[in-house]
Amino acid sequence: MNIRLTGYFDKNFGDDLMQRILVKNLPEYDFFPDCGKKELLLHLKDLSNVRPYDENASFDALVNVIGTGFKYDSKLNIAQKLLSIPKEKKIKEKKAGVVGCSVDKSERGLENALIKRELGKYGFISCRDETSYGIIKKASPKKIIKLHSDLVFALGNEDVYEKTGENLLGIIPTQKNFSAENYPYFEALARFCDDFAEKEGKKVLLFAFDGGTENDAFAVNGIKSLMKHAEHAEIISYNSDPAYIMKNVARCGKIVSSRFHGIVSALLSGIDKVYAVSDASKVKILCEKHRIPYMKKTGITYEALSETAAKTTSVVFAPESEKQSALMHISDLKEYLESEND
Repeated sequence: MNIRLTGYFDKNFGDDLMQRILVKNLPEYDFFPDCGKKELLLHLKDLSNVRPYDENASFDALVNVIGTGFKYDSKLNIAQKLLSIPKEKKIKEKKAGVVGCSVDKSERGLENALIKRELGKYGFISCRDETSYGIIKKASPKKIIKLHSDLVFALGNEDVYEKTGENLLGIIPTQKNFSAENYPYFEALARFCDDFAEKEGKKVLLFAFDGGTENDAFAVNGIKSLMKHAEHAEIISYNSDPAYIMKNVARCGKIVSSRFHGIVSALLSGIDKVYAVSDASKVKILCEKHRIPYMKKTGITYEALSETAAKTTSVVFAPESEKQSALMHISDLKEYLESEND
C-alpha cells in the first residue's frame, strides 16, 4: 500500500519521533512524505519504506501524523487558515486518517468551525486524551475515533537509553515570538539552573526540542545568557536524530519541561523527578494522569518553581501498559486502511 504522509514537518523532536514510530511499525507499507523541503525529512532517511514524494503520483491512502493539530487559537492563525483554504490540496485518496492528535477546547465559534471542517476530511481519527476525544466525537460523530496513550510511548526499547547516573538537571523550554512573557520565564529557569549548579556542582542540560518555526534555540540561549554560572550549562539542540535527545535525557536525574514530549521522554527514561511549566492543556492533562507537578508558565517565579521541586512527588508510570496503548494507534489505523469500507 502506498501512503501519502503528511504532518508537522518542522524539525520538531516530538513530531519527528511520532512519524518515525508510525513508519517503522508499518514496514509493509510505503510512505511518501508530502514535504518539499528534504532537509526536514532527515529523521526518516534511514527507514527503507520511505520513498520520494511525487505530486503527480496516486496513493492508496493519506495519513496525517500530528500532535497538537487543528489549532486556530489566535486571530492571526484564523486569518492564515482562511487565506490558505483556496490553495489547499484536496484529499484525492480513498482513505484518510489522522493519528495521535490532541485538540483544544475553544469558546470561539469560528475556531470550532475550522476544527470541525478539518476533522471532516478524515475517516479515521486517533487522539491521545479524553478531552480531545470528547471534542472530536462532538465534531465528527460518524467518524472512526479512537483514544490511546501518546504515540511516543510506543518507542522501542532499543531507542530508550539506560540512565548514565550523572543525575544532571534537564531544562526543556519553549518561547513565544515577540512576547513580554519570555523574559520572566527565562529568568526563573536561569535562577533555578544556577541554584542547582551551586548546590550540586553539576551540569545543566538546556534542550532545544524544536529547530524550526518555534525556535527553541532562542529560549535555551536566553536562559543561558541569564545564568550566573553559564559555564555549567550545555545546550542540546535537536539535530533530526531523536536518539541524540533520548541519550541526553538519560543523563538527567531531574527534568523541568514546558514541552509535552519532554515529559514523555523523561517518563520513558525512568526519571521520577519531573516538573512541568506550561500553559498548554495537553501538558496539564498528561501531568494529572501521571501525578506530575504542573505549574502555569505565565507568571512563573523562581520561588514557586523551587518550592514545587522541593516537594516529594510520586510519578505514576507503567511503561508496558502505556506502550501497548500507544501501539493501538497503529493497529487501529491499519485495520481502517485495510477494511473494505471507505
